[in-house]
Amino acid sequence: MNLLIDPYVSRWIGARPPAFLKPEDLADAGDILVGHGHFDHAIDIPAIVQVAPKARVFCAPRVARVLAARRVPAERIHTLSPGQVFEAGGARVTALATRHIRYDLPLVLATLRRTGMRRLLGFWPLVGWPAGGPLSYLIEAEGHTVLHISTCGPTAAELESLAARAVDLLLIPLQGHTHIDRLAAHVAVRIRPRSILVHHQDDFAPPISQRVDVAPFRRRMQSMLPNVPVLEIDVGETIHWNPVLNSEEAT
Repeated sequence: MNLLIDPYVSRWIGARPPAFLKPEDLADAGDILVGHGHFDHAIDIPAIVQVAPKARVFCAPRVARVLAARRVPAERIHTLSPGQVFEAGGARVTALATRHIRYDLPLVLATLRRTGMRRLLGFWPLVGWPAGGPLSYLIEAEGHTVLHISTCGPTAAELESLAARAVDLLLIPLQGHTHIDRLAAHVAVRIRPRSILVHHQDDFAPPISQRVDVAPFRRRMQSMLPNVPVLEIDVGETIHWNPVLNSEEAT
């Protein structure tokens, strides 16, 4: 299986952890799944497609238009509708609608205090990367199922759809809300996966971002799903996940 999901590798100045790859390092990349179109999910895709001749991009229609405007060839872009099933990177993939998380007022105010209006205006060009119809992806390969969620704000109906299938590994983001541990736990408990891998907890674009402590989410999972391991990976690390043993090794 050769898939990239939301490949933001260039990183922002001051990001923690810092970048360890450049888009041009991904010439052997396979297909690319785009969860949504915000810069920290999609901004590197045009550069990756330039150096990776086999890469196809799968995304929502609005994201496709943004990428096409940034010179991603139209024949390399495949637009998706919720519920669509397709083959990508050697896997069977199902696209599932997932509403973007709603930023809460305390988080917005804290970001404004930390950033300041003048510095915040420097991020204005990033409004050209709208969410554009967020999608989650159910990835099936070699008898196992991985569910990637790119944003943790599904509606009740969307969550029902996400939870409709057995999931071996749930990839869940911890970003975008003051109480993200509570929101993510609500999603995880409904899906009831065999394992959980958290992502997006890093300080990816300071000062508008900040690192999220995984410990509160771990505590909630220990109470609510005590037999489900919570795995964690950071930028620059590799995880070898064994679905049979339901364990991992990080390097």
